[in-house]
Amino acid sequence: MIQALTKHPSMTGWVKSGLDYHVGQSLAECLHCGQPLTSERIAALQASFDASYDDHVSEIEASGARIDILMETLRSISSSLPSGEIPADLVGQFNYARAKLRDAGRRCDAMLRAVRQSLVSKYKGPNLAVLVELPEAIDTCDELDAAINDAITIIASVVEMHNHRNSEFANEQAQARADLKGHHLSDGHADYLRLRSAFTAADTLRNVRSRLAERHAQRLAGVRDRLRSHGPAIETVNKLLKSFLGHSELSLTTDGEGYRIQRRGKNAVGPLSEGERTAVAFCYYLTKLEEDGRKKKDVIAVVDDPISSLDTKALNYAFSLLKRSLTDTSQLIVMTHNMDFMNEAKKWLKSRAYPRDVTKQPDASLFFISTVVSPCGTIRSASIGELPTLLREYDSEYHYLFSLIYLFSEGRADEFAYLMPNAMRKVLELFLAFKCPGSSGVESKLEQAIVRDCGIDPASLAAVARLTNLESHGDSLDDLITLPSMTVEESKNAAASLFQLIELLDPEHLKGMKKLATNANPAPPAPPVAEPASAPVPAPVSA
Repeated sequence: MIQALTKHPSMTGWVKSGLDYHVGQSLAECLHCGQPLTSERIAALQASFDASYDDHVSEIEASGARIDILMETLRSISSSLPSGEIPADLVGQFNYARAKLRDAGRRCDAMLRAVRQSLVSKYKGPNLAVLVELPEAIDTCDELDAAINDAITIIASVVEMHNHRNSEFANEQAQARADLKGHHLSDGHADYLRLRSAFTAADTLRNVRSRLAERHAQRLAGVRDRLRSHGPAIETVNKLLKSFLGHSELSLTTDGEGYRIQRRGKNAVGPLSEGERTAVAFCYYLTKLEEDGRKKKDVIAVVDDPISSLDTKALNYAFSLLKRSLTDTSQLIVMTHNMDFMNEAKKWLKSRAYPRDVTKQPDASLFFISTVVSPCGTIRSASIGELPTLLREYDSEYHYLFSLIYLFSEGRADEFAYLMPNAMRKVLELFLAFKCPGSSGVESKLEQAIVRDCGIDPASLAAVARLTNLESHGDSLDDLITLPSMTVEESKNAAASLFQLIELLDPEHLKGMKKLATNANPAPPAPPVAEPASAPVPAPVSA
C-alpha cells in the first residue's frame, strides 16, 4: 500500500484521515476492505506518517490563513480611504496616491489569489509537487509592497495637512468672532450702562407693583371665596346640562382650581361637538347670573342663538331650560335665526305681546330685523320692526314669503328684490311638495305631467325653470358676495309665472294666499288730492 501511495500521492491525505479515524474508534477491521487491523499493521502505517507530515499540513493551512488576512487587509485599506472634501491644492496628490494604492492592491490581490489556489491544491495532495502560476514575476512583490507603503504615506500626509488646516481655520474663526464681539461690546458700552441703570429702576418698580398686585389678588381671592365656591356651582351646572341636553352623559367636575369636562364619568377625550360646546357655555352662563351677590331680578340677560347644531329634541330641552331659568330676570332679550326656536318663543310670548284683553299692557315684544338693499344694489341697511303678522300667526315661513313675492309683484317691495329668487324658489318647493308628492327635486317636479300639461305658457314655465336653476343655491363664490343677476323686471316676470303656475294647479289656494297677503299688508292710504285754489274774496270795506 505504501508503495501504491508513492505512485498515487494524492491519496495520502485520504489514507491518513482513515488511519486516524480507525485508531480513534479502536476499530479491529478496515471499514473499506474488511481486512483485520492488527497492531503490527497499524504501527507500520503510523510509521509511514511521521510528525513531519502533520507539520507539513499545518504549515499549508497556516499559510492559507495568512493569505486570507492579507487579502482582507488590502480590501479594508481600499474601503477606508477618506471620502470627505479635500482642499483643491491637495486633490492632485490624494488622487495620485489613491490610484497608485488601488492599482498595487489589485495586482497584489491577483498574486495572492493565485498562491491561495496553489495552497488549496497542495492541501489536497501534500506529497504532490504543485506548480504555482503567478500573474506576475515573484520579484514584483517587493515593488508592490513599496508602492502600497508609498501610497499610504502620501494619503496619510494629505489627511494630516487637511486636518491641520481645519483646526487652524476653526481657531481663526473663533478669534474673528472674539474680535467682533469685543468691538461691538466696546462700541455699545455706554448704551449698556444706560440700559442697565434703566433696567435696575424698572425692576425695582416691577417688584413694588408685583407685591401690590399680589396683595390685591389675595384680598380679591378672599372676597370671592366668601361669595362662591366651585363645589355648589358644579352641581348647578350639571343639573342645567342634564335639562339642556336631555341626558346626563356630559358633566363637569372640579379639580380644586377650575372645571373639567367629563363624558360618562371619565375625562372627555377630543373636542366636544358644537352642540355640546353651546350647552356647556349656556349652562355656565346661567350659573354666572347670580354670582358675586347679584339677584336674578336685577339682571338684563341677552341670549343669542343658544341652540346651535342641536336636533329637535335637544332644541326643546334647551328652550324649556331657557324659559324656566330666565323668566325672572329684569329683562330678557332672545335672538335667533332658527325658525323652530322662534316658533317655541312665539308660543311662550305671543299672548304676552298681544294680550286679548286690550286694557292689559303687554309685557313682551316680538321683533324682526329686516335687511334691504338699495335699488342700485350697493347699499344694504337693516332695521328693527314688529314681527310680520304672517310669521307671527303661522309656524311655516311659506305664508310670509308668499306675501313678500305678492307685494313685490305689486311694486310694493322692490327693496327686497335681491332675495326674491330664493324666496320664490322656497315657495315653489313648498307648493310642489304638496301638489307633487315625492322626494325628487324641484326641477324633476316641473317636468311631471301634472305641471307640464296644466296649460301654463311654455315661456312662463321656462322662466320658472330658470329661476330654480340659475338664481338660487349657487355653487360659486360669486353667489355669496354678489346680488342675483336677474333684474327687477325679470324677477317680477318670474313672480308672475310662479303665480300663473299656482293658479293653474290650485286656483283656490292662490286666491286664499293673496287674500292673506293683502289683509296682512293693507295698501297705504292714497295721498289727499289738493283742492283747486279759489279766487280771493275782497275784504269788506268799512263805511
